Amino acid sequence: MAHEIHHAKTLPAELGAPAFVDSWQQRALVIGLAASVVAAGLALLDRSIDHLLRGWLLGLMLTFGFSVGGLALLMLQYCSGGKWGLLLRRPLEAMSRTLPLVFVYWLAIAFSLKRLYIWANPALVDDGIKRGLISPDQLESIEHAIHFKQAMLNPTAFVVTGVVCFAIWGFYTWRLNTLGLQRDAASPATTPEWIKKFENISGPGIIVYALTMTAAVIYWVMSLDPTWYSSVYGLLFLVGQAYGVLALSIIVVVSLAPAEPYKTILRQTEQHDLGKFTFAFVMLNIYLAFSQFLIIWSGNLP
Repeated sequence: MAHEIHHAKTLPAELGAPAFVDSWQQRALVIGLAASVVAAGLALLDRSIDHLLRGWLLGLMLTFGFSVGGLALLMLQYCSGGKWGLLLRRPLEAMSRTLPLVFVYWLAIAFSLKRLYIWANPALVDDGIKRGLISPDQLESIEHAIHFKQAMLNPTAFVVTGVVCFAIWGFYTWRLNTLGLQRDAASPATTPEWIKKFENISGPGIIVYALTMTAAVIYWVMSLDPTWYSSVYGLLFLVGQAYGVLALSIIVVVSLAPAEPYKTILRQTEQHDLGKFTFAFVMLNIYLAFSQFLIIWSGNLP
């Protein structure tokens, strides 16, 4: 009996992805192609790609959140420790490695600035007035905001900021994934050294992530309305990425539970820890959103 219990807790030598993961990839590819065909069809029926571009921007923010958010949560785990992070380390590394695809998504937005952002194309303001989307009373405030923010809201700054941010995220992605493989091949006796090395990289990395991610969401989303401003905007996306990544990670981990190594190491305790961690970020998101609503509401009282 003792031998059987010991055998049940022993991981196999090969810990590659289980065979059923291939079916996930095929299913995801089919769904993605089908959705692309539907989107192209709707764009043709509308005789414009404007709606498609706005949907593309939404898709960019979702995939960006999983990729860069996964990188941020990976760095957070290296700084905080805990078994919850050991369970998620490989899924989080996989999320971070989708960054090149997110960059391709972003290129489509960068080449479509004049169809999405009124600060890049003043003709969109006139078109909005004709279609009743912008009232003449708003025209003066919009023109003032565009003129005041011209040093920041211009195509050159948009592209340069985006490229710099992707270069920084790419460096951290490459560095952490490379060191992760090297650590796997190293002797267990060197574990304390590796822990310190990852902490030294990830600590400043979290701060850099917060700053670059805030710059990205201001350019990509917030600047859709140049008259809008919020001092908590970046933090809202940061928290949203955190619970989005955790939710996806939980789905992945539970789905991998029938196979090793999760079959052996995933216990109910870790599942509860991940659930509580996700719930904490959900509550924080509610707090931030309500705080912003309350400030806007009180400001509109006069």
